[in-house]
Amino acid sequence: MKLPETIIHSTFISRTLLSANEDERSVYLIKLSLPEDVQYHFEPGDIVFVYPENNPDLVARTLSLLQVQADANIEDADGQRYSLEEALSKHYELRLKSSLLEQFPEEKRDDFWFCLEGLRTQKGASFEAKDVLSWLRPMRPRAYSIASAKVQLPNAVELVVGLVSFSGSDGEICEGLS
Repeated sequence: MKLPETIIHSTFISRTLLSANEDERSVYLIKLSLPEDVQYHFEPGDIVFVYPENNPDLVARTLSLLQVQADANIEDADGQRYSLEEALSKHYELRLKSSLLEQFPEEKRDDFWFCLEGLRTQKGASFEAKDVLSWLRPMRPRAYSIASAKVQLPNAVELVVGLVSFSGSDGEICEGLS
């Protein structure tokens, strides 16, 4: 069965913490706007795919570490052209492909910054901004179950979302995508 595909641009409205205490995984009720001029039908439990973006601070840190210009014009494997900043923000995860991680010590494979610097160093003088895209995973949409009914919120949708966070090898707290 083919599912209907409707792309709707929405705006973040609110975030409410649902988890009971600090020791539990942080779970939030996220409310997103829906445009009034688009016809759509959904029920609680239906799936919505969210296309995330990387944290702008992490994108800036990546560009700085690689010593490349944000506006460097690059072309991806599908022939799409972007600035490197846009590619890192919207089209690629800030996660290295598993096949590249095998060359690093096992205890350092979770340290994105260490591995990224290692790849940059390996390329040396032949490094180009486009090399970065071949190291990263393409951005994938995230699937969430809808937690609200259209009758209750005709111009919004609510999702229950768990925040993914972990400590990097340098002790820095890392979070999932925005």
